[in-house]
Amino acid sequence: MIEKSMEEVLIEHQRQSTDSCLCGWAKLGHSHPAHQAAALAAAGFGPLHVRAPEVRCVDLATGEKVLDEVVASNAMVHLEVMDDNHWWMAITAAGKRVDVNLYTKRAKITAVAEVEP
Repeated sequence: MIEKSMEEVLIEHQRQSTDSCLCGWAKLGHSHPAHQAAALAAAGFGPLHVRAPEVRCVDLATGEKVLDEVVASNAMVHLEVMDDNHWWMAITAAGKRVDVNLYTKRAKITAVAEVEP
């Protein structure tokens, strides 16, 4: 659970002088931005790298392109069942959104989700 805002964490860890931080951290030759990133991670903000969603397709021997994967980092994902044979998914990151429609004409879509511990 995040108890402080990102702004509060950054204020606590701003430079006090050329050699120290308001929290008292001071390591000659070490990166202050790296110290701030560690403080943000410790406060529960995680990695700050955000990559826009990317749709990757593969070419079949027939010349048809088919969906292989959709990837993004630090993204918001919304997956919704639209019908027995149709799922819709939106992935939003870095100010970009990708909509993916998953469907089949032959059978009901079966999904299995695994949650990492």
